[in-house]
Amino acid sequence: MSLGKKNTDSFENDFFAFDNGAEGETDIRDKAPSAAVIPVKKLVSPIIWGVLLALFGVGWYKLAGLSDAYRVIAQRAINTLAAVCARLPLPIPLAELTWIALPSCFLLGLIYMVLKYRLRGLLRFLARYVWFAGAVFLWFVVIFGVQYTAPPLTEDPNLSHKEYTVEELTEVTALLAEKLNEYSLLLDRNPDGTMAEADYARTCELVADSYEEGYFAKSYLAGPRVMPRQAVLFSRQMSYINLAGYFFPYGGESIVSADQTPPCVPFTAAHEVAHTFGIAPEDEANFAAFVCCIQSEEPVLCYSGYFNAYIYASNALYEADREKWNEIYGTLEARVIADLLELSRHLAQYEGNLNDLGTAINDGYIQATGQSEGIISYSLVVKLIISYYITM
Repeated sequence: MSLGKKNTDSFENDFFAFDNGAEGETDIRDKAPSAAVIPVKKLVSPIIWGVLLALFGVGWYKLAGLSDAYRVIAQRAINTLAAVCARLPLPIPLAELTWIALPSCFLLGLIYMVLKYRLRGLLRFLARYVWFAGAVFLWFVVIFGVQYTAPPLTEDPNLSHKEYTVEELTEVTALLAEKLNEYSLLLDRNPDGTMAEADYARTCELVADSYEEGYFAKSYLAGPRVMPRQAVLFSRQMSYINLAGYFFPYGGESIVSADQTPPCVPFTAAHEVAHTFGIAPEDEANFAAFVCCIQSEEPVLCYSGYFNAYIYASNALYEADREKWNEIYGTLEARVIADLLELSRHLAQYEGNLNDLGTAINDGYIQATGQSEGIISYSLVVKLIISYYITM
């Protein structure tokens, strides 16, 4: 046997099982220990199943997304899941436990398979993870992804559908600034003039109360009362990748970072809760958060709603008419300016390559869900806010 043939036989023996087809005959390859033999189907089968699950998820997204009834069912299912997970006696959100468990299991499993089976173990391990990835994707689509196919809020007959003008943008930005000034006088302040931190649990109760009575009451009340959870382990890490909060569909959890300035917390909590009752697009979740906050009778929520809406609107006005932007900025109270400067300082400390990477990943995820604008979709809330004021 030539050296080249010997090497080929050795490679085959390491990875795959064979049948020589003749009873009683023995092939040199049969001498390999059973632990070294991995049938081809054990490598191919998980990959095929993973691909099939992913394809089924895509098909489900296309077909189930056409059904309003199914979207309602999925919404209630994720509400129920959120309520169940919220009652688990866990000091840490299920989402954060998952971020610890998944990489740990992956790494330990990888080490075990490689040490025991070497390269053939690595291939089998990765094949199983293709199956796992397909299952995770399918569950995402079934429980939450279909909500991205819902009719947009811009089709709501209660809102104006036309494109806004610069004059309308200027008028609404000035109104937001006026409201900001008004509510800034009603809040507790730190010695440096910035907004004092509010009790998080109390803030979440206020968000839930406002959703139950406001513009989105019908959608919110379709399921159990949902309360956002505050990140315990990874708040600073979230800031480094430019996340103030996120929705974890596998547990129905709304996660809010503890590492953000006080004016942003109620708005972020309301934004993430909006995802739990079927509002998937980011601009619409921002709009739901804005309406939730300003319809509350609590100054903490009202200020947060106007604060974040002003930032989005003023950024749009800055691009459209710098002179008008300067005029409106000049009307802000010192307390409001202190909060804006504190937010800028807070965000600046996390700027860098990691922040850019986190932004790029979030941008890719948003585009993958059908929102072609990516992270810019957050700022598209300006159109909805202006429509709200024109209509109301």
